[in-house]
Order: sequence, then C-alpha cells, then structure tokens
Amino acid sequence: MYFEMRDATNPERLPEVETSVFLNDVVEEPVIEIFLDEPINTPDSPVDICSPRLVMTPEEALKLWRELGQSIQALSGFVSVWNDGMLAGDLGERLTCSEVEALAEVFEFAGSEDGAQTWLDAHAEGDDEGDSHYGYVLHYISQDVPDHGGEPLPTWSVYKERYRKQEDEVPIDGTQEHISSHPDEATAQQEASRLQEEAN
Repeated sequence: MYFEMRDATNPERLPEVETSVFLNDVVEEPVIEIFLDEPINTPDSPVDICSPRLVMTPEEALKLWRELGQSIQALSGFVSVWNDGMLAGDLGERLTCSEVEALAEVFEFAGSEDGAQTWLDAHAEGDDEGDSHYGYVLHYISQDVPDHGGEPLPTWSVYKERYRKQEDEVPIDGTQEHISSHPDEATAQQEASRLQEEAN
C-alpha cells in the first residue's frame, strides 16, 4: 500500500510520504514503513521521526497522521486570522526584527508568502536606519508644484523612499519623506546624489 500525505488546501507544503505495509518477520504483526523526503518533528510523537525512515504499527501511524492533521488545521486557522493587513499595521512596528521574522516564517511555511510580506512591510515602516528591515533607500528629486495646482515652481525638492529590495518598483507604504528644497535642479540633484551615496 502506498499513499502520500498532503494538505488539500496547499499540496506543496508537506513532505512527500511513501508508505508500505509488510509483516514483521519476528512477531508476524503488520507494521508500516514510511520514507520521508525530509525529516519532520511533532511534539509527543509515538515514535522518533527525526530520521527520514520510520517503522511503526498501524496504530502509531494513525496517531501520527492525526497529529499532523491537527497541526495543519491549527496552522491554517492561525494564518487565516493573522493574515490581516490592519492587524499587521497596528502591531508590526511593535515587534522586534527577530519576532517578525519568526512570524513571517510561519506564514511562508503555510504557503502564504503574501501574508509574510505584509507583516515584514508593516514592521519595516517603523525600522530605523541600520535595522534589518529598513530596506533599500532611494533619494530622488522632483520639481515643486503649488498646493493649489498650476504651473511648476522654479524650485526642486529632494525626497527619500524605502524599498524592500533594490530591484523593487513599488516603495514600502508610508516611507516617502521630504528631505530638502533647492532653488534649481542641479543643486537638488547634487544633494540627492550625495545622500544616495551615503545611504547605500
């Protein structure tokens, strides 16, 4: 008998499991041999499953199967509740870098990369320069325009934005910052270039 252990909602997350039933030569009782493509661990398991090969009775295999099912259900419930942008916005900045990284790993293991990034982005908004998730800093210039609209003013401003990675096209929400204003484009560009070199 062969079967695979899979989460129906996310079939890529669990190790592939191949099992076979055979008779123990000594006691003539049916046992199950399981081969894993990677080691797994569960608390209070009836057997030691740190190695990629295990042999257990059908009762032990059933107990292990139930434990894994309960773990999947608990993980799915956690992700469905905590994958919330408003919740991440309220709490993300209060978490330390190691705390938010541990939380992101849970989301990634559950197959929710968007959830992981939501929490990392929310946390990054409160990071200071030099912190792990501060990200890539971009300084750029833009010609000033009147608040009421109309023709651009002759002055130019330097702005700063943060990105998760240098290759990203969209900045982290809420990270745009006005740095300084200058009487002409050349002076503003010179200041932006100096700040960019210092930042990265």
